[in-house]
Amino acid sequence: MFNPFKKTKAQDTPPKVIDQRTKTIDDSEQRRELMATINKSMGSPAFNTDPGFVQNYQPSLQGQGVGGSVPTAMLEWYASHHFIGYQACALMAQHWLVSAACDIPVDDAIRNGFDLSVTDKKLNTDSIADIKAFFKKIKLNEKITLALKKARAMGWVLVIIKNKTDETRPDYYEMPFNADGVEKDSFKNMTVVEPYYVTPQLSSDSYNPNSDHFYEPEYWLVSGKKYHHSHCVVVRHCEVPDLLKPNYYFGGISLTQQIFEAVYAAISATDEANRLLMTKRLLVNQGDVDSALMNQGQFEQKMSFFQRVRNNFGVQLIDSSETLTQLETALAEVTDVIEQKFQLVAAVSRMPLNKLMQTQLKGFASSGDSESEVYRQTLESTQTHKANPIIEAIMIRVFPSLGIKEFCFDIAWNQTGSPSPKEIAELNLVKAQNDLALIEAGTITGIDSYNRIKSDPQSGYDNLAEYQEPSPDANFDSSYGIG
Repeated sequence: MFNPFKKTKAQDTPPKVIDQRTKTIDDSEQRRELMATINKSMGSPAFNTDPGFVQNYQPSLQGQGVGGSVPTAMLEWYASHHFIGYQACALMAQHWLVSAACDIPVDDAIRNGFDLSVTDKKLNTDSIADIKAFFKKIKLNEKITLALKKARAMGWVLVIIKNKTDETRPDYYEMPFNADGVEKDSFKNMTVVEPYYVTPQLSSDSYNPNSDHFYEPEYWLVSGKKYHHSHCVVVRHCEVPDLLKPNYYFGGISLTQQIFEAVYAAISATDEANRLLMTKRLLVNQGDVDSALMNQGQFEQKMSFFQRVRNNFGVQLIDSSETLTQLETALAEVTDVIEQKFQLVAAVSRMPLNKLMQTQLKGFASSGDSESEVYRQTLESTQTHKANPIIEAIMIRVFPSLGIKEFCFDIAWNQTGSPSPKEIAELNLVKAQNDLALIEAGTITGIDSYNRIKSDPQSGYDNLAEYQEPSPDANFDSSYGIG
């Protein structure tokens, strides 16, 4: 017996219609595709990157445990803020406000550079000077700045550390990096590659949640050349949850994606303020509307003449039966609204508004100390978590390349701010008073204070010669303690 309400076999498993532009599929099919890819890659050293899987992987909101009591409309609004694509990031990064948000914090964090302190006593001052000169030769600070700026704009970048060994060993970059195998004068340079030109390749270990390399590609493919992850440093602006990493090419979330809506709102508010400024005056001419409609041609001719001669410096002649009123649009709060929009941009950028807009703080209650302290912490975080991994990866290759096999070093970043001469003088006075108190307490000696002053670039005495012990004097009088 035919039952019209009974589902047929074809209805039980309806065909999946996939939009080729987005390839949005449901959660069950994604799981099948993911498991098929995992099974295919098991036992293989490289992951076969299917663009339909890596680029268009979108977790469904219908899955088990997703959503819960969150309203569907709200959840869909959050889900709409997904990966916007590297082409969109590049186009938006051209805007002056997006560019400023990406560049200013990086410039402030890296501008004054860092000081390298080597704890190996076998290295003399000349060796440390050679290392610093080598950093200037390869333009280390400039390349770190470039990598961090691109990471903020694009979400992440791949820093590849090149070695001259690949000229004799074509498979050098496909093998894990061996610090003991670095030859002298083998360091080449470092390159910064945008994610658009990088393809991730995963191994079977990359799918194990218990692994330290879970969802971390073992190889990166750039222009057909395979690089083992140990030869690279991945700089991410913002980490991505593991569930969404395939959708971001196993990279990071860009500041451009986080900020473009706030930038658009701020610029739109500014443009609207300009339009209000040009049209804030509205003239109301009180008259007989019925008569005007009955003589529409004459009325339109009069209004056209009125608009043609109207300006802020002329005289308007009206009939004795007419009443002319000018309405002014208040613009007192427009500036506050615009400032709030730009304040949101600054908040997403993790920087003070006066730094982003190059303006002074307003109001007597705000000294800027709190904003400066928060911004300083942001810069220190950038130095520690973004720049230091690049420097450390460079160091473990530069030292052996310079013939230094055993080494231990510390990275100390210089102050991000640029104190005025008066502030430097006050700081040196405090340091001198502190040295005097420690000398009187017997904690340090005058030689220790001498060495501190010599090593302090802001003391004004950093060009002093090395301290040398005085030679014994034959005429020394021990009874008086003087010579």
